[in-house]
Amino acid sequence: MNWINILHLYQPPTQTKEIVDMVAKESYQKIVDLLDHYPGLKLTINISGSLLLLLEKYGHQAIIEGFRRHAERGAIELMGSAMYHPILPLLEPKEIKRQVELQRMVSKRFFGDAYAPRGFYFPEMAYSKESAEVVASMGFNWVLLDEIHTSEKVDPSRHYVIKDIPKLSVLFRNTRFSKTFPPEALVKEIEKIDPYVITCHDGELYGHWHKDDRGYYQKAFTHPQIRMVTASEYLTGLEDQEKLQVKAPQEIV
Repeated sequence: MNWINILHLYQPPTQTKEIVDMVAKESYQKIVDLLDHYPGLKLTINISGSLLLLLEKYGHQAIIEGFRRHAERGAIELMGSAMYHPILPLLEPKEIKRQVELQRMVSKRFFGDAYAPRGFYFPEMAYSKESAEVVASMGFNWVLLDEIHTSEKVDPSRHYVIKDIPKLSVLFRNTRFSKTFPPEALVKEIEKIDPYVITCHDGELYGHWHKDDRGYYQKAFTHPQIRMVTASEYLTGLEDQEKLQVKAPQEIV
């Protein structure tokens, strides 16, 4: 089984030092430590620019350096997004571009050449054709959405492109597994899972919201039947391409 493990890390720019310090210690450092400990672990991560500035402001530069180190060695694929996590379909194209460019500038400052995103994370996975067209025009190759954004049955072994924007590929997270603690759920159901599974959830689940007192990091990240790949590695390995209609929120029933 190939596991595409996508994490989203965000804190609002007004977040207090107390909260940032707590989550940095419990979660963000935990993610760096896991990458240090498990050489086979690969993650695709969106780190909002507002969080990067908060980590710098409150003295957590070592965590940023840890993310950079693992991105440079290929264990982390960094995604693009919008600087302050706005709901993009509510913005004008000019403001969407400004938010994405701010994210790029801040991320480049902290990660250098390791920040070369091919994928894009829509804040709250809020999609619209207009915002996706802006994303495509800015050079991104793929986006991530929930399975709810299409009425068709998703086959993760197929390479999907958005029907109205054929130069933009789309990955669909597995909704059910993404709403669990995936390391535990995947290990328990390994024999029932397709050759590919895509999960995405807030990175704060690791260490902050879930303490993993049953050792499922170890079980999942060293499991002989689980191969971890980044999102772009996954797409590169797919051959069958299919155009698929993607739904905006108001079209979902």
